[in-house]
Amino acid sequence: MRKYTLPDLLNGTIDVLEQGNPYTYNLQGIQIPMIQRDYAQGRPQEYRIRKRFLDALFNAVISGDNFELDFIYGAIEELDGKQILIPLDGQQRLTALFLLYWYISNRELYGRDLTNMCDLLSRFSYSTRASAREFCERLCSIRLSFDVLPSKEIGNSVWYYEVYRLNPTVASMLVVLDEIHERYDEGGRQLFPLLSKVTFYILPLKSFSLTDELYIKMNARGKQLSDFENFKADFIKWVQGKANGGHPLLAKRVVYDGREMSYHMAFSLKLDNEWTRLFWNYAKDNDPNIGKVVDGGYFRFWNWYLFHHFLGITPSYLNSLENQKPFWERFVANNQERYTGFDEFAKVFENSDVVSKIERVLDGLSIHHSEINELLQPAWPTKQRWHFFGENATFSQRIIYYSVTRFLEEIPYDRVAMQRWLRVVWNLAIDPDVRSYQNMWRVMRLVDKMAVGVEDIYSFLLQPACEEIIKTESSFLKNQLLEEVVKAKFILSNGDWESSLIKAEGHPLFMGNIRFLLSDDEDVNEFLHRSNSAMKIFSGSGPQGPFAKDYMLMRAYISQIQTWSDLLMMNLKDYPDNWKLILRRKADAMDFVQSICSLPDETSQVELMNELIDRSSTLDESNVFTLARHMHEKLYQHADFHYWLQNLRADKGIELKWYENNLYVHRPGSWYDRVMLNSFRNEIITLMIQRFDFTTHNQCGDAPFYWDYDVTLYKKLDSEMLVADFLRDGKLVFHLLEDLEPSEIQEMEFSYGYSLVESIDGVEPFVDRISSEIFDEDNQESMLLKIRNFMDTQKKNPEIIE
Repeated sequence: MRKYTLPDLLNGTIDVLEQGNPYTYNLQGIQIPMIQRDYAQGRPQEYRIRKRFLDALFNAVISGDNFELDFIYGAIEELDGKQILIPLDGQQRLTALFLLYWYISNRELYGRDLTNMCDLLSRFSYSTRASAREFCERLCSIRLSFDVLPSKEIGNSVWYYEVYRLNPTVASMLVVLDEIHERYDEGGRQLFPLLSKVTFYILPLKSFSLTDELYIKMNARGKQLSDFENFKADFIKWVQGKANGGHPLLAKRVVYDGREMSYHMAFSLKLDNEWTRLFWNYAKDNDPNIGKVVDGGYFRFWNWYLFHHFLGITPSYLNSLENQKPFWERFVANNQERYTGFDEFAKVFENSDVVSKIERVLDGLSIHHSEINELLQPAWPTKQRWHFFGENATFSQRIIYYSVTRFLEEIPYDRVAMQRWLRVVWNLAIDPDVRSYQNMWRVMRLVDKMAVGVEDIYSFLLQPACEEIIKTESSFLKNQLLEEVVKAKFILSNGDWESSLIKAEGHPLFMGNIRFLLSDDEDVNEFLHRSNSAMKIFSGSGPQGPFAKDYMLMRAYISQIQTWSDLLMMNLKDYPDNWKLILRRKADAMDFVQSICSLPDETSQVELMNELIDRSSTLDESNVFTLARHMHEKLYQHADFHYWLQNLRADKGIELKWYENNLYVHRPGSWYDRVMLNSFRNEIITLMIQRFDFTTHNQCGDAPFYWDYDVTLYKKLDSEMLVADFLRDGKLVFHLLEDLEPSEIQEMEFSYGYSLVESIDGVEPFVDRISSEIFDEDNQESMLLKIRNFMDTQKKNPEIIE
């Protein structure tokens, strides 16, 4: 493919193939179109990009090496009888090259040679603004001394009007001229003859009209393209360098669009054609701000893809990944699309055949994009459709992204094979524990191991190779993988299974996990019965209908807990995320729900649950203290207690926790929202309220349970307030709510050990004793009689008060 210099485009011929037919164009100038942005390389924020580009340009010219500036796309327009190239992509590079030619010509050429070159350069023009066009014309007609910076000499010229100073294109040009000026003397040789070493390829698009849409599609879409263009330039340069070094893949010749060319040339063409169209179509369909979305999606794709491969070649890096903040944010954090250099990318390219892999991936996506995007959606409903190139991807979606790329790396696109592959991966990726980068990576590791079976994932799941993968898997993924094996066995034995399984997996609560509905050996009709029952029992928010009323299903499940350790580790919260975990992690819960779903109808299901929550606890009390079953029953026999327990903020769990030798059920939200279970304190308080008219603000709604480490009861006497403090150390202390002397306090304070009550049968005798010793006025030692006597004495002898 022929290369061109800047003068070739200002007055020369270019030869191209269009749809296999040769064409020759006689170009007589370059005009930056009106819809182009201003020249940006001179802006302060572009210093890094500008420096890298000018350094590379000067290094090539000074050394005499060939320097390729990649492709320039342009529409050929007939303007004033002349064929003019209207660049759609490459404005920044062409403008910088124009300024370099102008500067070196003015430093090294004289007389007619200089005049002819300036006349030729005057064919480079801007139509973005009139002042930019006039400045380019003026620049080609003046001569400078170069004793000072060009910007200073030009800025002091009489022709340099205020309108030029305010033009951002002109301002950028002056900055670039100054930096060219500073670099020029370092060369130490004549540079003009070497400018012909700077070349590029041309792809004229005469068949296209110059519309805003075409321009946006092909051109630098705002400032972000500078990053992506620089990445592309560095990448192609890397590929070319490897090709020149004899790399077996990159050095080969290939045929692209009917033309034989180098591999790196074909790769570059794909970057700017088929693969750009892929991201363009996404942007056009998904966001009105097309400019930002195209490059953002394109560069994000590369960042994600290469990051995944970076982890693949350096697995030990995972442990310290979060400590490497710049790299982490650049490759992983959403919306981080600034290009800061090729070093991290090079690490990936150097260690694997990523170039050929990503070519297969992007080719597959380009050809089958619509179908693949359709297959990306999981079986269950989502709030919004996720796109392969979309921003703000979840951990699960990043896993799906990775699984699509791994599929296309392994085999050409096949709809059925990819659909089945993505179904299995979604079922793994949606696990509730996939909410950290570490767990995301664990799933990706598993996906990578399984990718050898993408051609027929169901068959692979039943092969010894997959069995070995499962044996070595020790994370939360193992159970789901075992479930996929069971489902694959059913599907391969009977094709009717697949649609039935997918329907069940699509439930918004189950989300791929239906092990609790499966038996190891059954027919599809038995499964359908359980599946239909489960659809009625659960909604996306958890149990529904009679199964949600009074938290019946959760309470019935709690009643079936058989070991103390399981009870201690259980989250009692009746909310969706907890049910997702319970149905994935708890074997006893899976068996319990399956037994409910196996019953013939809703009536029998509700009857069984009512029976279960009325039963006494069957918790194994061996090696556990004697109150274990009593505590267990408290957690499922009282619906009103659950109305208080379940009424908490956000999605915090309800847990059993030990504190100062007491066991509490803890309702997160505040430190005091906890109820003591390992005593009969709740029963004693309830009976005291009933018999003695105590009041308290510590009651859990209408339930006979009382929150806080210490619970206080109050009873109004004639003119005093009697207080009963149930302290966390097992003591019950009665006293007056009065300011008394120490000796009086001792006389007016009665104390009991409520923790000494060891059975429900001991509650009433304990309260009877309180009745006698506190409230019985016939008892000369009762507290109430002592209080009355004390108050009578105070009334008769007021000086006692003083």
